[in-house]
Amino acid sequence: MIKINCIVLFLGIYFLPITGMQRACGQDLDQARQHYSSGNDAYKEGRYAEALAQYCSIPAEFQTFAYYYNVANAYYKLDSIPQAILHYERARRLKPDDENIKVNLELANGRIQDRIKALPTLGVRDFWSNLTSRDNLDAWTYVALGFLYAAALCFGVYLFFRGLLPGRLLVFAGSITLLFACLSFAVTRSIVNAEHQREAVVFESKVDVKSVPGSSGTTLFILHEGTKVQMKGEDSGWVEIRIADGNVGWIPSNAIVVI
Repeated sequence: MIKINCIVLFLGIYFLPITGMQRACGQDLDQARQHYSSGNDAYKEGRYAEALAQYCSIPAEFQTFAYYYNVANAYYKLDSIPQAILHYERARRLKPDDENIKVNLELANGRIQDRIKALPTLGVRDFWSNLTSRDNLDAWTYVALGFLYAAALCFGVYLFFRGLLPGRLLVFAGSITLLFACLSFAVTRSIVNAEHQREAVVFESKVDVKSVPGSSGTTLFILHEGTKVQMKGEDSGWVEIRIADGNVGWIPSNAIVVI
């Protein structure tokens, strides 16, 4: 039953309308919508290469979640798994909790060679990831501003009505709310930083991961196309990467495509 549900979810494409930016002219928006509609029609009829060509004709300013999702589906149907994973990951950055993305990424990752087990987290990392997801950014911002306003109010009341109200209580309350404001802003900052975390997908059929930047380094392990890596640094055409199990090493920068 689970497999059937996965297939049903995968076969779906998004028909959400493409909405452009304010600065885009109407003619460009109309052309983008036409390419998008033609791509959807071709996809439904099984003409996946034509669908992909239509989607890829859409300018960058109109490339929404639905665009990345549909492009990924077309690449999957064409057995271009690294490209499919790349575009599913780009779509997931726009909607981290979308169930279709989770299912389709699991299907696509099931077709790559590397089977990397993530480090055990005891639930702490998952809890923190959910707490600091992109969907919670606005909520954390409002919480931080609320605590900051409350702290300012406490200190303001203390200064103007020092002789009428218990000053120590107001100072204590203001300090506590200021502390919570700082913590909330720290969470907000971590969400923003996570959005700019650089990740990539391996596009080489096989790449040796070296101990140092350069071909003379010792080969630590081997990666294959479709594997997602985290980028940690760069040096003379080489990129330091970390994989899900915590192993790190260096690979040529032209072996990966940034998500």
